[in-house]
Amino acid sequence: MELRGLLNYLLPYYYGAQTGPAVIGYISTAGLILVAIGLKLIKIKAVSFFFISAFVFTLLSLGNITFLHQFAYLFIPFYGYFRFLTFIHIYTAFSLAVLAGYGYTYLLEHEFPKSVATWLKALTLLFILIYFISIFVGLILKAIGGNPVDINNITDGLSLFFVFFIPTYILFRFKKYINPSIFKFSLVVLILLDLFTLISKSAFINSTQDPRVFYSENTITKKYSTEMRNNLTRAYFFEETNRFNTASSEIYQTEGFHGLTLKDYNLLYNHFQEADWSVSPDSQLFDILAVQYIFTSKPFAEKLPNGLDLIEAVPIREEDSGKFILRTGTVLPVGTPIYVYENTDRLPMAFITENILKVKTSKEALEKMSSLDLRRTAVVISDSNLPLFDNQKPGSYANIYHYSNSKVKIDVKSIDDSLLVLSNTYYPGWQAYIDGKPTKIYKTNLTSRGILLTNGKHDVEFIYVPKLLYLGMIISIISFIVSLILIKKLK
Repeated sequence: MELRGLLNYLLPYYYGAQTGPAVIGYISTAGLILVAIGLKLIKIKAVSFFFISAFVFTLLSLGNITFLHQFAYLFIPFYGYFRFLTFIHIYTAFSLAVLAGYGYTYLLEHEFPKSVATWLKALTLLFILIYFISIFVGLILKAIGGNPVDINNITDGLSLFFVFFIPTYILFRFKKYINPSIFKFSLVVLILLDLFTLISKSAFINSTQDPRVFYSENTITKKYSTEMRNNLTRAYFFEETNRFNTASSEIYQTEGFHGLTLKDYNLLYNHFQEADWSVSPDSQLFDILAVQYIFTSKPFAEKLPNGLDLIEAVPIREEDSGKFILRTGTVLPVGTPIYVYENTDRLPMAFITENILKVKTSKEALEKMSSLDLRRTAVVISDSNLPLFDNQKPGSYANIYHYSNSKVKIDVKSIDDSLLVLSNTYYPGWQAYIDGKPTKIYKTNLTSRGILLTNGKHDVEFIYVPKLLYLGMIISIISFIVSLILIKKLK
């Protein structure tokens, strides 16, 4: 987040909700005033803790502007798992919300603090001054033919701030004259109106794109969905929207459905992706990820590499209008051709390799993979000793006969010792069994799973057992029971 983004904690409308930095941490004008009141109780350990927590997480959200982010990334376990730094705002907002709760408790038992009232008056005068200066600058820009868009955002943002600040201040200042039930109800209404007004100005809410169209499947990719499901292959989409409107067709795709992507998967993907998010037609990425069909509005060169064939170029039909949007946000008009290519040289979803090349790091694996025939040699990331294989004799096979999100069953025949590679993402929680006996899963070809096989026929099973999820469920149930017991005792 840029340093100016800190203003979003106080004035989220300042830059315009559509164009400004992320506003995840905003807790409403009333909430911020309650935070200021809550700091009157700073001597309470919990208040001090959440104040420090809010401060630290705010600094972390600034990224490399401070040294704290780099320090946390290098030395704090799991910190690097944050997909975006803006998500750290959630922790800041939580800390501020707790402080607001203490402020609310204080306000119920005391008068509105004079020190807070003085601070708010000074802040109000400052904002009024900025407001009129902005109007003056805007008039000058209009007179000289300039663009006052940013100035208008400032004045509109400050106007909305005063819309919620004035009734909130009056409500707090004259609390002693208001019925407690009416006070509580009015406070909740003001906070909800403030937050929902912010949401209503979001670019997503005000988009002209109908989400029912955006998320509905299109006729072009639907045509190939059954074949890809039967072949257990993936699709690559250059158009951003296809990631979403193919979900109903149950098409496996290289980028998933806007989920959290793993570090090594990103490393693999970014290695082959070009500046405009496209991938070269001769890229090894298509083979590694078992991509069968490529859908793109950007045609490849006339001379295609071996193993890649142009199937058809289909113009976008009227019923698919609005369903093809580039990553830049441009909606492709009806009639724009969508090129469909088939990658016939892809690696199978499950296959047996002849040789193993052991490496110790993901970076080293990526370097080695670029120069290898991955059908014959698998790159395994491991610190332990691995066997050396002789070249496989003909007759080995791996046939998937059951495939679901949490279980894969494979009928395997291996001539001599070998490595079975499953081109599904390597991820903690997956367990492998050979003929009912557990076996180790190796990270193979950077993102896939591999297991060692002995000579003969085997029944192989991969099962997903999310231990952390089950542990979290148990902790949640125990916490709920303990909470009920404590509430009962307090009563």
